[in-house]
Amino acid sequence: MGTITRGQTFGATETITNTKLHTLVDDATVTGIVNADVSAGAAIASSKIDLTSAGYVTTGANNAFTGNNSFAGGMTLTSTSLTDVLGLIYPVGIVITLGVSTNPATLLGIGTWTAITGKVIVGKAGSGTFNTLDATGGAETHTHADGSYAVNIGITTSGANSTNQKLSNVGGSGTPDVALNGHTHTVDPASTDVSGTSAAGSSLQPYIVKYVWQRTS
Repeated sequence: MGTITRGQTFGATETITNTKLHTLVDDATVTGIVNADVSAGAAIASSKIDLTSAGYVTTGANNAFTGNNSFAGGMTLTSTSLTDVLGLIYPVGIVITLGVSTNPATLLGIGTWTAITGKVIVGKAGSGTFNTLDATGGAETHTHADGSYAVNIGITTSGANSTNQKLSNVGGSGTPDVALNGHTHTVDPASTDVSGTSAAGSSLQPYIVKYVWQRTS
């Protein structure tokens, strides 16, 4: 229930005229009004109502939304307010993947974007190879042996041939001797070599190519 506070005090013997009665009412203030005190058809100016504490929007260039707000009749976003919303969704530093080549600055209308090309993205680790933000490395190919080897061993034979040959001693340092029944084979390290061929092989994981962009400002 609202409380009416009179706006003017009259003397004990003063005659109350119609004009004075209007003054009494017009200068009065009403406080403590609750919802039940206001009729359904009351036309109350928005300037007389402060609803910000309840999470409603008041007039003004910049309106703050607090609490849980429901827009039954929809909401109209201006170009400025839409930019603010997109800025919250796509902050500086965010990385996005697209299936089209158009710069996100054109698609979204916000920010400066830098293309990330020819690289996959790895989550930052607390230590090891991937512990530095924005570090790069790796290669598309690496060189490795293909498994085809040629082995050349120089052997000098002395003594008579034997039909029942077997290795009786291999080892030691320097020039190793291979003793067989009836004759001796000497392995010459100077004429012994192992050679092979190598080729560049792929280091690529299964992949799909897309456009990757990072917002830098």
